[in-house]
Amino acid sequence: MQSIKVRSRVGADGMLHLQIPGGIKDTDLEVIVIFQPIVPATEAKTAES
Repeated sequence: MQSIKVRSRVGADGMLHLQIPGGIKDTDLEVIVIFQPIVPATEAKTAES
């Protein structure tokens, strides 16, 4: 099993497109997705105040 970490953006259509690095092609994969919204730095500072 391999693990990768990427930062991506969900489009206005609600779709997240994931590209798998490493030349993996034409094969079946089991994929587990764990996500965490990214808080912009300005919002993080406001929350700390």
